Amino acid sequence: MRLVLAASVTLLFSFAADAADYSAFTSTDAVLRAAPSDKATKLGVVAAGTPLEVEVCFDRGAFCLVSGSVNGFVSGDLMTIGSTDQTVHDAESAKWADIDSKPASALPDFDARNIVVWGDSLSANTFGDELSQLLTRQVSMQGVPGEDGAQIAKRRLATTQFESRIAVIWDRHYTNENPDQYMADLQPIFDKLAHDRYVVISDIRSLASDVDLDQDRTLTEKINARLKQGHPNNFLDLTTLLEDPASRRDGLHLTPPAYDSVAEAIAAFVQNKGW
Repeated sequence: MRLVLAASVTLLFSFAADAADYSAFTSTDAVLRAAPSDKATKLGVVAAGTPLEVEVCFDRGAFCLVSGSVNGFVSGDLMTIGSTDQTVHDAESAKWADIDSKPASALPDFDARNIVVWGDSLSANTFGDELSQLLTRQVSMQGVPGEDGAQIAKRRLATTQFESRIAVIWDRHYTNENPDQYMADLQPIFDKLAHDRYVVISDIRSLASDVDLDQDRTLTEKINARLKQGHPNNFLDLTTLLEDPASRRDGLHLTPPAYDSVAEAIAAFVQNKGW
């Protein structure tokens, strides 16, 4: 094999790839370059018939990174696949033509693994960073303090963002709210969902001194029973976790450690579902 190489080539491109895209041979003497361009530095010449492993291609096969007896970039037009006459450039062009022919909906939706959280003050810049770190995904916190379920749903229906994301819904009831009204206010959010990858977090009762605690507990229990009945496979019950007064920085809102615990519970739920 006739080969002229710069001394730095092996150091620059030497690596063990997990799996090559193609096993190919040079169909003629081929220039080996330092980058995927015919204007890139020439590192040497690879003789015709040299076997190469094609690791990854650029510009739909115009140039490819190769390994084997040499390491660098070779024109896809100067390599044939296996014992065939098909060039690597032709194979890559055909692959991309097939991808281009498919509707967008058939392509992978990489945002579908990410998460959006809809709610009130409990979901306003509270546990998003922790949840993102736990799942290594993007988390958008869409909680607005003071909003009720109807307002949350109205905001949700007003945007086309986050359509494919895993949805987390967490709405604390307002004082003496009717459970039927609570459920009806949130229902448009579920009606708009285009998938079943969502989490409904349990309502939490107030521990404030100016609230009828027994009445509020009863209301919270009724709402949670309705949420569990309506969403049996998507209901995340955090009642026990958040009953401890130490979890609250006031009668309602949580301490940072409690929000961390909420993030951990959501992350475990999502992972257990395989989403």
